[in-house]
Amino acid sequence: MTLKNVFMFVLLSGLLLARSTRPPEPEYSVLIIEYIGESDKPITPVLISDTKAGLTSYRETVLKGNKFKLISTHLVSTSLMTKLIAAADKYRGVGQPGPEAQPSFTESLSITMISPNKEIFLLKLEPSLSLLRDLKSQSRENKSLAAGLSHFEDRLVDMRK
Repeated sequence: MTLKNVFMFVLLSGLLLARSTRPPEPEYSVLIIEYIGESDKPITPVLISDTKAGLTSYRETVLKGNKFKLISTHLVSTSLMTKLIAAADKYRGVGQPGPEAQPSFTESLSITMISPNKEIFLLKLEPSLSLLRDLKSQSRENKSLAAGLSHFEDRLVDMRK
């Protein structure tokens, strides 16, 4: 082998090794909506994904296996998930990045989107209610999800009274 061939072999081996050690990108989308703030009654987070793996991944990584935490989970079609992510993404500019930064307001909604990048942003309550209405209108066909979002919205509105 010539020095050039040895160099190419080492270079290609390094590239293949680097590529194989990178964590795989998730093959699912997840949208998590959680209330952050004080409340007299629990406000159950809403977890939406287009695969069972997405629902399971959230429970295992974020909840760290806590099966007793109440969470409203919804499995939806990929086309609906795409619409929901797009609807939530429109509100990213209105919110503030999270969760590293503490919210500059006491009550907020944490929106986590995993598709395939993980993005988290916080919204004040007024834009949150608009986002929930947008998500409900997108999910009219999925009665379970529409009911879960309505329940979440009702809890927010009741809390503000």
